[in-house]
Amino acid sequence: YFPKWAQDYVLDLKIFVDWAKKVGLKMIQIFPINDTVSTHTWKDSYPYKAISVFALHPIYLNLGSIGNLSAKITQEIIEQQKQLLNENPHVDYDAVMKIKSRFYKMIYDEQKNNFLATKEFKDFYQNNKYWLVPYAAFSYLRDLFGTADYSKWGKYSKPTEELFDALDDSKSDHYDDIAVHYFIQYHLHKQLLEAANYAREQGIVLKGDIPIGISKQSVDAWMYPQLFNMQVQAGAPPDDFSDEGQNWGFPTYNWDEMKKDNYKWWQMRMQKMSEYFDAFRIDHILGFFRIWEIPNDQVLGLMGYFNPSIPFYTNEFYSRGISFDFYRYATPYIREYMLDSILGNNKDYVKRHFLVEYEPFKYYLKPEFEKQTNVSKFLNISDSDTAEQRQFKEFIQKGIFKLISEKLFLKYPYTTEETYIPRHSLYKTHSFAALDDNQKRAIMDLYEDYYFRRNENYWQAIGSEKLQIIKQSTNMLICGEDLGMIPACVPQVMKDLNILSLEIQRMPKNPNKE
Repeated sequence: YFPKWAQDYVLDLKIFVDWAKKVGLKMIQIFPINDTVSTHTWKDSYPYKAISVFALHPIYLNLGSIGNLSAKITQEIIEQQKQLLNENPHVDYDAVMKIKSRFYKMIYDEQKNNFLATKEFKDFYQNNKYWLVPYAAFSYLRDLFGTADYSKWGKYSKPTEELFDALDDSKSDHYDDIAVHYFIQYHLHKQLLEAANYAREQGIVLKGDIPIGISKQSVDAWMYPQLFNMQVQAGAPPDDFSDEGQNWGFPTYNWDEMKKDNYKWWQMRMQKMSEYFDAFRIDHILGFFRIWEIPNDQVLGLMGYFNPSIPFYTNEFYSRGISFDFYRYATPYIREYMLDSILGNNKDYVKRHFLVEYEPFKYYLKPEFEKQTNVSKFLNISDSDTAEQRQFKEFIQKGIFKLISEKLFLKYPYTTEETYIPRHSLYKTHSFAALDDNQKRAIMDLYEDYYFRRNENYWQAIGSEKLQIIKQSTNMLICGEDLGMIPACVPQVMKDLNILSLEIQRMPKNPNKE
């Protein structure tokens, strides 16, 4: 329990710092705090899908420290709403954002003349203009068009300096709709900096968190599309906790383009974070060595591959004793007996709508359903479906996704020649089970080579280069965390660069086993 004055005026982080010091803690780590507002719904509450790697999230602003509204009844109602929301055992993201957004607009209207004239704001504006103006413009256009998907913004789909100059014109009629975002970001900066300095004074390290990805519908993607691979999605390969892998929906990084200016975008990101934090955690540090990449037209993480990586050329298959047949190895292997085990009583529905029988008991997918996203669109699972309808559609979708993934090899998209990589967990497929023992051994040797040997030196070199430049751009203590399939080179690079390893224990360790 904290007294009312603390709830209204003292920043939560300062209160938490006092508690941490009292119980003997030395470090506080917080989730990512960048703005994630894309849809203005609860879906924006996921902290790892930022629309800006520089702007802070408006939900964290302490209202009391900004001031009170001159409209006493409005202020009283906001106070009542705040009390009710604070009594909830869980954060009502939608309700909190609605009441705070209303307050921001009203308090800005009251304070704007004095605020915009202050030296403190002018200094903040000049120091942060490179990201602040694009962020405010993006937020303004997002709200006007009703979507953060900038591809639907017509002539504003591509930002220009002329656009920014027009929106940032203090004499224009729409300036207040831009400057209100300056106002919010200024106060967020001021409050976080106050909390960070207080933590330092108390001997507590404040540790930030850097997500490996950004939203595809973000300021950064809008401004710098050349820095991202927008035609793919980042994720993770299958592991003990997910047979289908993970698809995070983020674009991956175009490291070759980033390298041209010595990774300036990353350096600016680090320098901004260092204003508030003395240490930070790199989420999924493996992404600096290689990322698991999934084509946009596929859904399951299972359908991905490592980028960058060294694929196999067709002549390598033959040298390893594998008679490579594209249609047998790189297209879905679908047989009648599989349909019984995968689809059960629904197999006739799937055969009628999704498959073509080209030989007795042998099938291929209709061309329009070779991609998992097209299957999802056809089935159109929606919130309006009954529980029975939804269950049926989800079962059919899962089954067809499994058929689509019945491949042993996937084409690698980053070479001009015919190159392939082994599909993760290919040894679990019906396609693999149907091979003779010699082919199984040859393919498994190739599989183990790709995932555990072939790329180690390559990944070590490129991971070391990127992390070294990032480390040099900041005085913050760098920590790296990851789970899953960790290349042998990663711990050594982290050790060489003095990056602390955060080992996450997901399951209890056996005390009788090392």
